[in-house]
Amino acid sequence: TWTMGYDETTFPDRGTGYNYFDGSSWGDYPASRVESVRCGWPSYMKYGQNGEMIVAHTGGDQGLVINTREVKGTGTWTESFLAGPAGHEDIIWPRVVTSGPDNMTIHVFAVTTPVANGGALYQGMDGAMVYSRSTDGGVTWDPQNEILEGMGPELYNHTGGDYYAIAEPKGDNIAFLMASKWQDMYLMKSEDNGLTWEKTMIFEHPYPF
Repeated sequence: TWTMGYDETTFPDRGTGYNYFDGSSWGDYPASRVESVRCGWPSYMKYGQNGEMIVAHTGGDQGLVINTREVKGTGTWTESFLAGPAGHEDIIWPRVVTSGPDNMTIHVFAVTTPVANGGALYQGMDGAMVYSRSTDGGVTWDPQNEILEGMGPELYNHTGGDYYAIAEPKGDNIAFLMASKWQDMYLMKSEDNGLTWEKTMIFEHPYPF
């Protein structure tokens, strides 16, 4: 998967380009995006026993656009949306992993849109990472758009795109790294499938904020 668009220069057709390798050959090169709406920054992950999921940002009030299907490489995509907090629905730069024996627990990490990207401060932060979790394949979300403890405005004033990298889940262990030349480097880890999180400082930046 990748961000794809053909119609220069504003690319109204922008969205996720998708191709599948079945072990011996690739499919036809895609002529159009997966999604029904203009979007970008796709994050790809397993879904269900043998399916797949793509989550991208729309850059609008719909927030993130989610496409899933039960069998990877074939079939019709099912589309839904996950908006950000009230008044800050436009969340961007998603990263997604799935966990559990059936890959139906979804962990979504995204950022409220910063001022420079057309957004506004959220809880005092010019871009705050928010975490959402679904245990039923995306039907319901709990928590939804939560700032995890240790990542809020008492310690940081913003989160930028690509400050974070999510690890492949191992059982109920979910972890991601936060790193920036302007902020601390630290690990956030959950050992109970996203219910609670522990922060481990790796490098404390000498100049707070």
